[in-house]
Amino acid sequence: MITVVPKSVKLNNGLEIPKLGLGTYQGQRLEDIIDFSIEVGYRLIDTAYVYQNEKQIGNALYKKLHPKKSKSKRAQQMVKIERDDLFIVSKLWNTKHRPKDVIPAIKQSLSDLQLEYLDLYLVHWPFAAKPAADEFEIFKLEEDEGVTLEETWLAMEECVKQGLTKSIGFSNFNSEQIDRILKICTIKPVVNQVEVNPYMNQKKLIEFCKQRDIHIMAYSPFYGLSKLGGEGYGLNMFEEPAIKDLSEKYRKTEGQIILRFLVQLGTIPIPKSDNPRRMLENINIFDFDLTSEDMAKMEAINMNLRCVPMSLVSIRVGILVSKRMIAKTDALSLYVTSDDEVTTLTFTFGKEVGKSVQLGIDLGYRLIDTAFMYQNEKLIGQVLADKFTKGEIKREDVFIVSKLWSTKYKPQNVIPTLKRSLTDLQLDYLDLYLMHSPIAATAEDEYEVFNLIEDNEVSLEDTWLAMEECVKQGYAKNIGVSNFNSVQIDRILKICSIKPVVNQVECNPYINQKKLIEFCEERDILIMAFSPFYGLSKTGGEDHGLNMFEEPIIKQLSEKYNKSAGQIILRFLVQLGTLPIPKSENPARLKENLDIFDFVISDEDVIKLESLNRNLRCLPLSSYAHFKEYPFTIEF
Repeated sequence: MITVVPKSVKLNNGLEIPKLGLGTYQGQRLEDIIDFSIEVGYRLIDTAYVYQNEKQIGNALYKKLHPKKSKSKRAQQMVKIERDDLFIVSKLWNTKHRPKDVIPAIKQSLSDLQLEYLDLYLVHWPFAAKPAADEFEIFKLEEDEGVTLEETWLAMEECVKQGLTKSIGFSNFNSEQIDRILKICTIKPVVNQVEVNPYMNQKKLIEFCKQRDIHIMAYSPFYGLSKLGGEGYGLNMFEEPAIKDLSEKYRKTEGQIILRFLVQLGTIPIPKSDNPRRMLENINIFDFDLTSEDMAKMEAINMNLRCVPMSLVSIRVGILVSKRMIAKTDALSLYVTSDDEVTTLTFTFGKEVGKSVQLGIDLGYRLIDTAFMYQNEKLIGQVLADKFTKGEIKREDVFIVSKLWSTKYKPQNVIPTLKRSLTDLQLDYLDLYLMHSPIAATAEDEYEVFNLIEDNEVSLEDTWLAMEECVKQGYAKNIGVSNFNSVQIDRILKICSIKPVVNQVECNPYINQKKLIEFCEERDILIMAFSPFYGLSKTGGEDHGLNMFEEPIIKQLSEKYNKSAGQIILRFLVQLGTLPIPKSENPARLKENLDIFDFVISDEDVIKLESLNRNLRCLPLSSYAHFKEYPFTIEF
């Protein structure tokens, strides 16, 4: 009954692995599926401890490997295979990362699989978690800071030395984490198993791993919506015009086109299916090749969208910003430093700040943006303290941003001002501290906004070096800037020892900041977008008689995508590569603003929204136009 047995490729330890395998996560009727898969030629079977299916797979494998011991006549008549014919992969779950737990964990998997050894054992994710009440818990995990990746890896090496597995590798590791392992290992990883599909083609990671003789195994090849925080965006890969055209051209199914694409990228796809017809289709992809032109068409589909971002594990709401926007990222999420997660949506506050913060946290907001000058830090601190005391959230669950006001730019004032913000917020540290603008000033009232006098005795560079002290003394994990132009940013980059991670600027369809976004992206600085709706500001704002929500293009797209005008705008800003921070005191709008991650605006519609750009500022800071550091005298 065998249709085709996929060819193999050689791993860096000399072991051969099939070019295509069978994924088993959340599979149904697994004993029958494993039996059928082996009959039609599958030899690589991928599972994991946390899938809770190893016993079922073990039963099926035992019947295939020991047909004479089976009472079934059918089993005795099936394809004869030996253990060496199969390539079985399993994974170490996050709660088993402590070195003492690794050997017992693989032995448990082997017992359930009824095998003496694995062909490949992977570290499932790069983060360690404390044991949970349910050992198979996926979502409610608490980070275990008592163990490092390196310690876990050395215990993985023991699995090889004791003959429990022939090879070891990892899953969902980024380039930085891979190099950390390579620096300390005595047994090299052979595989990095990651999500790869046309929407997330991982070309850079594939090339990175290839240079280190590590193969990429590709899960979720069809971008199936996952229960692990998956983001469907309303997308259906099988309906992509390029894929449908190639399906017709090569007389292959859309699934076969996708799998062939992944094989030619240099990966080992492991599609999951419970459908015998599709399983046959999936394995029959080795009788044709996509041309280089057609490969380029497939690569053009890439959007860096993850089906399995694991965001439910870390913050449970929202997607996380695309990893291309910042230098220090991993396979799970955007990191401003290697420790801190940032959601793509957050909010600032108005008069009803206490209620807004409370409701926002309850809805799922985790980034809270405030400032010394807003004079609301005490109210925010009261809400945060109450939430922490009740155990509703932990300090590490939220990302708190505040800003140094212009009247505090003298170096001797920076740390005392931050300490005041921390006292009012009832916090030990900030996640991000920003220079509120590039303008240094003096005033009789420390909160003064309008009647500022330029302070020529202090430079941006002087203030930035004092900002760095905030990090060195542990008062802020990250520092950044707000309302800075490209020249001012480069001035900071020339003298800094700690780089700014964020530039918070006005960004909306009327001033889309595309050039500044690109400039900052090239320097690994994230743009945080305030005034996304071009709301008229009391700080010299200019509305020019405009109402963004009444723009015909936005109204048309609102109707097309069945989303509000505000949701269209926020989604546009996310796709531009920014982190929008809309302000609202309206519970319905707070909830609505979060609900923008289930659709994607097409390229054509993004272009329509970009055409609204007029370089008009709601917050032009015109009162300070005569100051030497006024930021808006150049294009960006």
